[in-house]
Amino acid sequence: MPAFDVDAIAEGYRSFLVRWGDGPAPAEARDDLGRQLLLHTDWLDLVRRDPYLAAEHLPGEWPAARAETLFRELAARFAPGASRIAEEILDRWDPVGERSD
Repeated sequence: MPAFDVDAIAEGYRSFLVRWGDGPAPAEARDDLGRQLLLHTDWLDLVRRDPYLAAEHLPGEWPAARAETLFRELAARFAPGASRIAEEILDRWDPVGERSD
């Protein structure tokens, strides 16, 4: 019995590619900040399960590289809008006014 379920790990990468690939971003992400947060959450959940085995121990057509390329492209695309939205939110936030001293 193998120490790692490489089929399940590969399926995780393929699912990421389907979820974030061609077409609109997932519906639960309504703006670039939401898309950025959801994208990073999905990616971290995925890569934390990957033991990063040497290529010679992986089946052909291993989908991790394509998924990582997609992750980096989308993160760069969402970053400007996500930063703008975060700045707008932080500009309205008054932590001093919220204190109940």
